[in-house]
Amino acid sequence: MILEARAVSKRFGGVSALDRVSLGVREGEVLGIMGPNGSGKTTLFNVLTGLLRPSAGEVLIDGRSARGQPPHRIARMGIARTFQNLRLFPGMTTTENVLCGAHGREDVSVLGNLLPRPGRAASAAAERRRAEDLLREVGLGDRIDVYASALSYGQTKRLELARALNMQPRVLLLDEPTAGMNDAQAAVLLGLVRRLQRARGLTLVVIEHNVPALIWLADRIAVLDSGEVLVDTTPDAAASDPRVIEAYLGRDAVPA
Repeated sequence: MILEARAVSKRFGGVSALDRVSLGVREGEVLGIMGPNGSGKTTLFNVLTGLLRPSAGEVLIDGRSARGQPPHRIARMGIARTFQNLRLFPGMTTTENVLCGAHGREDVSVLGNLLPRPGRAASAAAERRRAEDLLREVGLGDRIDVYASALSYGQTKRLELARALNMQPRVLLLDEPTAGMNDAQAAVLLGLVRRLQRARGLTLVVIEHNVPALIWLADRIAVLDSGEVLVDTTPDAAASDPRVIEAYLGRDAVPA
């Protein structure tokens, strides 16, 4: 497994948000995460990326424990993410926003960028070209150096994706990438995500409320309910599992 949660629990006072969750994703796989509101999906992402420390259990990257590592170190181990609530810088241009993602890479030093050194100008130019290429790759080639505040909602989703890709991740975690989109917009964005995943050989872990879209995108689906893994199986099997139907729609919705 390239990324694994092993018996991970997370408690907030007397509330258990995650209860001995064990999940892993193989290199090149697309793992979908489903679950009703409050099931622990985003808490799991926060633990996997170091924003929260688990109360018990551990996170492993390439079989090595990442327990206690801060987010920037986990990012430099090849784990990047997007957020359900966009965290862009509206007062910066699209290119500048993408350049911010470079600081999560092992080959980029924030201090080194601030200090004069031979070749610094050439390095900065190369980073800018990389950022512009990423903007083109996500379909924002006509929005290079436009302020992020001037983008449409769908374009900001693409911009956040480009910034995450600039970290050159091995594993990319997407938290509700189509939230706020209609079905047509969601299909276009997830089509882009799938093309990028295949072209770059990315491993993806995707939280998505759009169940049909996730079934189309994922190789495997894990369903959380009340902080526990309810099922971990193929997309079609997850969609038809009575336990999943009950978790989403209630016991009365389960066929007799």
